Amino acid sequence: MDYQESLKYIEETHKFGIRLGLDNMSKLLELLGNPQDKLNIIHVAGTNGKGSTCSFITSILKEAGYKVGLYTSPYLETFTERIRINGENISEEDVARIVTLIKEKIEQMIQDLVLKEIITDTEAKAIDKEKLYQYTKSDLWKNLTKAKEIHKEQPFYINILAKEIYDNVQTEETILVQGIIDLYYISEDNKLILIDYKTDNVKKIEELIDKYKTQLSIYKKALENSLNRKVDETYICLLNWGQSLIDPFGHFGTPLTKNSHKIYDKQ
Repeated sequence: MDYQESLKYIEETHKFGIRLGLDNMSKLLELLGNPQDKLNIIHVAGTNGKGSTCSFITSILKEAGYKVGLYTSPYLETFTERIRINGENISEEDVARIVTLIKEKIEQMIQDLVLKEIITDTEAKAIDKEKLYQYTKSDLWKNLTKAKEIHKEQPFYINILAKEIYDNVQTEETILVQGIIDLYYISEDNKLILIDYKTDNVKKIEELIDKYKTQLSIYKKALENSLNRKVDETYICLLNWGQSLIDPFGHFGTPLTKNSHKIYDKQ
C-alpha cells in the first residue's frame, strides 16, 4: 500500500469500535516480533496536560542523549505528526511500510483461525466488514460491553420429552438432546439473557419464529437447568435483517401468538 491507501486502511478500522481486552493486540504484537519488549516506555494518561507533559519529557530525554520516540493523538495538520523521532515526523514512506506489514499480520491472524479449524477458508473470505460494523453499533453490542458475565458457545445435554418436540408423539418417552448455546450473558441489572445468532434469509419474521421456536425453548430449558435460575429474556439476533433482535416467545417466555412477537431494530 502507498501512504494514502494506508491512511484509508487505518480510517476504515475505526468503524469497528473498540474491543475491550488485549488478546488480539497481544497476538498481533507477537506476530510482529514483540517490538515493545525492546523499548522503555513512558505512558502519559489523564484529562488535561498530556501533550505538554510529553513534550517536557521528550525534551529532557533528548538533552540527556536518548533517542526519543513520541506518539500523540489526534494530530493538527498531518497524520505523520502522531509519530515523531527526536522531534521529526515519521515519513510517509515509513507509514506505508509499517501499515502494510501490520495488515499482512492481521491477515495472517485470520489464516491462523483457518489452520486451527476455528473458521473455514470460505468463512475467512466471506468476512463481511460492513455487517461487523453494524453489529458494533447495535444495542446488543452495547449491552454486552456492560454485562457482568458473558458466556459463548456453551455445549449442553438435556433429556426432553419427545412430545415437547414432535406433535405426533404422545408417550412419556424422552430424547437426549445435545447442542451449543451461541451466547448468554448476565446484564448490568442482573438479568439472564439468552441469544441465538441466525443468518437465514427470510421474507417474513414468522418463518424464522416457526423454524426456531422449539430450538430456543430447548436452549432456554437447558440453560435454566444448568444455572438453576430463570432465563429472563430470550432473543434471536438476525444478522441479515440489520441486527434485529426477535423475542420468539412474545414476552420473555409467554407462548407466542401470531403478531405478538416483538422486533427490536438495532441500527
